Amino acid sequence: MGIKALNIIYFSVTALVIVWILYNRKSSKPARLNLRAGKKTLPDIVKKTKNTGREKNLDCLFMYNGHEFNAYEVLGIPGGASIQMAEEAFQTLKNAKGQEHDFYLAALNAIKQS
Repeated sequence: MGIKALNIIYFSVTALVIVWILYNRKSSKPARLNLRAGKKTLPDIVKKTKNTGREKNLDCLFMYNGHEFNAYEVLGIPGGASIQMAEEAFQTLKNAKGQEHDFYLAALNAIKQS
C-alpha cells in the first residue's frame, strides 16, 4: 500500500471513532435542584435601599435561596401595603406546601421587619 492509501485509512478510522463516540454518549439529565437541602441557609435578610430624593421607596427586598425578591410582589399586594394586608395575603396563600410555604413566610417576615 502506498502512503496515500494509509493516510486515507487512518483518517477514515479516526473519523469513524469520533462519530461513534459522539453518537454513543449517554444523554445526561440536568441536575435536580434540591431546595430542601438549603433550609439551613435561608436568610431573612431585608435590604433597605437609600432614598436620595423626595421619593419614598416602597420596595421590601429579601433574599431566598440566593435570589432577591420583592416581598410585596410575592404576596400579590401593592407596594407599601400594611402589615395587616400582608398577613391576610399570607393567610390566603398559607395552603401552599413545603418550600412554597417557607417562601411566602420569608416574604411576610421581610415585610414585618421593614
